[in-house]
Amino acid sequence: MPIRSNIFRKSSRWVAFFFFVTIESHPIMAAMPNIRVTLELEQERNNLVYANLTFLNVGSETAHLWRRIALLDGRLNAERFIVTQDGKVLAYTGRTAKVGAPQPGDFVPLAPGKSVSARVLLNQGYAIASRGQLKAQYEGFNPSIGSDALTRLISNVASLDLQ
Repeated sequence: MPIRSNIFRKSSRWVAFFFFVTIESHPIMAAMPNIRVTLELEQERNNLVYANLTFLNVGSETAHLWRRIALLDGRLNAERFIVTQDGKVLAYTGRTAKVGAPQPGDFVPLAPGKSVSARVLLNQGYAIASRGQLKAQYEGFNPSIGSDALTRLISNVASLDLQ
């Protein structure tokens, strides 16, 4: 029995070491403190709910934002929001577009202090009821030009009383 536990201890150390080295040596995800994402919700007639997003470069260097992740075309192309209504999570029911790897021309350069905005109809991807407390938060992962690193972009939580 002691031999078996020694083997287990040694193999579990190797697994932990492998996991640590893999995560530490491959920058899958990096922080992006230089882009601030602000979300505001707006209700229009016929119970249409719009998400107004602003991506602001608060850093000292030019940042590159992938157009598709920023929804600059005004269309939902994947699940980009966490949406709740009256405390219940709403499932994403919209389309999910499969695209190839982004090319350098697919990015918008954001100089320090500059911003870009997008307006997206949330009803395109979520079954929003006509009344209730709606909350939403944007989350996306921005690829880097020339590396495999992904940067997490996350907004504030915006709320709206639907009437």
